[in-house]
Amino acid sequence: MRIENLRTENGGGRVRQAATVVWEDNHRPRQEIYFETSNDFAHGFDLNPDAFLLACVLPAMHHRETRIVVDAGICPGLLEGLKYVLATMRHWFYDPQHSPIRIESRQGSYVTNAATTQSAEHKITGSLFSSGVDSLALLRDNHLRYPPDHPWFIRDAFIIMGQNIESDMSEPTVRQAVVDFSAVTADAGARLIPVYTNVRALETDGKFFLRVNHGAIMASVVHAFAQRLHTAFIASSDSIGELAFYKQPTFPPWGSHPLIDNYYSSANLQIRHENLALTRLDKLRVLADWDAGLQHIRVCGRNWPGPNCGKCEKCVRTQLGLLALGLLDKSKAFPANDLTAEDLNVVRVKHFDPRFNIATQAIYYELMAPLEAAGRHDLARAIKHAENPRGKTPRARLRRAGKHLLGRGSAQRDGTGKWPPPK
Repeated sequence: MRIENLRTENGGGRVRQAATVVWEDNHRPRQEIYFETSNDFAHGFDLNPDAFLLACVLPAMHHRETRIVVDAGICPGLLEGLKYVLATMRHWFYDPQHSPIRIESRQGSYVTNAATTQSAEHKITGSLFSSGVDSLALLRDNHLRYPPDHPWFIRDAFIIMGQNIESDMSEPTVRQAVVDFSAVTADAGARLIPVYTNVRALETDGKFFLRVNHGAIMASVVHAFAQRLHTAFIASSDSIGELAFYKQPTFPPWGSHPLIDNYYSSANLQIRHENLALTRLDKLRVLADWDAGLQHIRVCGRNWPGPNCGKCEKCVRTQLGLLALGLLDKSKAFPANDLTAEDLNVVRVKHFDPRFNIATQAIYYELMAPLEAAGRHDLARAIKHAENPRGKTPRARLRRAGKHLLGRGSAQRDGTGKWPPPK
């Protein structure tokens, strides 16, 4: 693969950083990929080769490209981090004969002007934002922990076209998200910055996006703002509390992962995978006294960024947590302020994916004690039934799920026909 013709384009009130991707070992057409934002946020939005390398490296590995040649300089620190990322991804998802990809830079090292001059003192911290529980809790927890004059106080929140798992890749969706979410980020004292990009077009398979690539996509976007940012936070979707509950030694493989995300850093921009110590219920507690956050929770994939349906599994899961904490009637983010045992029937929809079983079961079992304490024995019983419909122990089911997903070669045992990666 070659990444060439890196360029900046202007027009229509926007700035675009673009490059041409040429596949060398696959019969795939050349592609024009880009990052774009409005002129309002053009300060610090630069033509950063590191961003394009991060967007391309995992799709190139996935399709067995022998090398990536970047027609520009690359930060040596990022190159070193990618050695670890690629080795880990190869171990997790690919067969042992899957050859490592070679990364070549035609112009040596790339370091932003902001990283080498006094202007670095004026760089700020940002985070990725979707108005889901993880990103809302990250923003709120950050602002409770750090005073506004602290270097790690989040001032920019980036919303990316196509980054929400179930959303489409359309610009109107991002524009609507900006309309819907600007109030909550402004209430927190952060700017909401929309980023339009087509980097998901390098590999459109949804499982590849989730299991392998979405952390790298988030990292690529914030690297495009490396003249503006010195640090970017990615909200964790897992928690150490989940591991402790199930006595698991580590988090299962996933596209955004605490063992991976930090290695997308460079000398120009540090990336941190944040809030691992907070369980899902802890994150809702963080939002308890933030009214704007409670009113703007958006977890419904089918409707994002619009109103939550209140009936899908993720809506039910989030409402259960709010109900357990006595917060559901304080939030207008859902159409109702109570749940019945019948509403939990949708919990079974997640049983098809072992990765969701591991993470989601821990969330539900964490809710049982506070629901019991709140007198909602009906909902606690419904959780037991939904997660254990045939009388099998949750721990035994988890072990089977873990064996299916964890370990070398697990992807090859999936048997779906759409995954594993090509050999």
